[in-house]
Amino acid sequence: MIAFKPSNMLRVLVVLAVLACAAARVADDLRPLNQWPALMAHDSASGELDPKRDGPVDAYVMTQNGTIPRQLECGARSLDYRPYLDNDGQLIASHGDFKIHKKMNDTITDLVAWLHNNPTELVLLYVSHCGGQSGCEAAAAALLSARAIFMIRDCSKLASLTVAGAYHAGA
Repeated sequence: MIAFKPSNMLRVLVVLAVLACAAARVADDLRPLNQWPALMAHDSASGELDPKRDGPVDAYVMTQNGTIPRQLECGARSLDYRPYLDNDGQLIASHGDFKIHKKMNDTITDLVAWLHNNPTELVLLYVSHCGGQSGCEAAAAALLSARAIFMIRDCSKLASLTVAGAYHAGA
């Protein structure tokens, strides 16, 4: 689970193997995070599909209409992201067998930029279905760590997490 919140320091909560997201006036919200309603975009990276870069796109692959920042503008606060480690060691996204050749690092950059422009928001990134070469989960964790994104890998730790706790987790 990854939660993004900008300030002088980027604040992010991440649960790897499964990453999830959310938002509102969150800094003081003491509700348990699992009771906080948030719109989730299924296979959010599919909105990043580019036929010039990714080739012809089957209708079933594109579950979102619009880039990830556009999905956030439309109200999504939880993003389902499915990384894929390609043969060149690059983390990209996928939907089933279809590869979305936008680098995960570029997606994180887009999320960080959106959050810097929306500092009261919290976004949870649900990362699951790691595919491609072995080491996908480790590569995703290394990328998130390199970007100073706080990670929770033990889902049992989420049981006591509040919305405000997620918001302040990166402090």
